[in-house]
Amino acid sequence: MILFVLDACAVARVYFRDIGTRNMRQIYAYPQSQMIVPSVALCEILSTLISAYNNRVLDGTQYRASRAAFEGDLKRGKIRSFNVVPAVIELARELICKHKVQSGKMGLGGADSIYLALALHLARIVKSHGWRVILVTSDGALYNSAMDEPELETFHFWTCDMGCNCGVEVIPIKGKPISPNTCPNCGKACPECRYDLCPSRYKVTF
Repeated sequence: MILFVLDACAVARVYFRDIGTRNMRQIYAYPQSQMIVPSVALCEILSTLISAYNNRVLDGTQYRASRAAFEGDLKRGKIRSFNVVPAVIELARELICKHKVQSGKMGLGGADSIYLALALHLARIVKSHGWRVILVTSDGALYNSAMDEPELETFHFWTCDMGCNCGVEVIPIKGKPISPNTCPNCGKACPECRYDLCPSRYKVTF
């Protein structure tokens, strides 16, 4: 069994097309798994869907369909919401002190510490069952903090293969960078990291 602890952006990308949507939909369909969010993420997910509508990523019909699909998945247990218990809050406080103090760098944020704490909390509980817990995010500070926690696996859902045959896995720079995203092996470049232009054929395998 794999427990995927998802941040709000990861969940939202299941329901509208953006960088990482292909990977998130593979995770959504992953066998012998459960998608989990902390209860506080429900507001963040709704906020992300509304922002997509406000920014004209979704039109009115698409927004309503995305919201209904998410709420339906929540109701039928495809996505499970976990209440944030005091033990998770205390662990989040410890993680902020550990990962926030990084002079000149983006440290772990308060809300993101809840995702990390929940993932670690669950990993410690299910370890004896041989289950895996994987934190899924595209947030740089959260991803880097999770990578520094040896008890936890993490996955950056923008991960791609550049659409080439080099076997390389990269985390691209979203949008239109000054320098294009380039394969370090063959030099294939993506001048703009965008869903409708993405050549990636990356397969999520855990």
